[in-house]
Amino acid sequence: MGSDRSIGRVSGQLKKSPALLYRWSADYCWKERVQAWGEFQDQLGQQQAIRQRLENNKATLQIAEIMRQRVMDGFLALESVRKVKGDGDEEKLVLAMKPGDLVRMLESSHKLAKDVLGKTDSDTVTKIELHFGDADPDDDPRPEGM
Repeated sequence: MGSDRSIGRVSGQLKKSPALLYRWSADYCWKERVQAWGEFQDQLGQQQAIRQRLENNKATLQIAEIMRQRVMDGFLALESVRKVKGDGDEEKLVLAMKPGDLVRMLESSHKLAKDVLGKTDSDTVTKIELHFGDADPDDDPRPEGM
């Protein structure tokens, strides 16, 4: 009967006495069973949502990888200079892109490297200690005062 179920509604639908249904409810633990069924249905819904989220994440990562490959193909095909014939038969190199584009590319490469590698002035070493169980105070490796 859904979430708005009640003994009164069931009584009307089945044409049974409410007193009889209250007795059956107590004898067969209907409240607890309904609650358990609701929790089970919630768990199924959560599991489905998790599966769907994982499938969506997998698809998104596949798209991101294809995009990364396409960008890399384009980047490898990019020419920053090209040879042209100048006065006479001599060849010289000229920019194949605008100077502003080179500056933006340099700034972007620096930002990418910094994002991936971190700033050199913020390099720190983090010490992580894990202790399991009770330790003997005499075996404690920490300096006094800590």
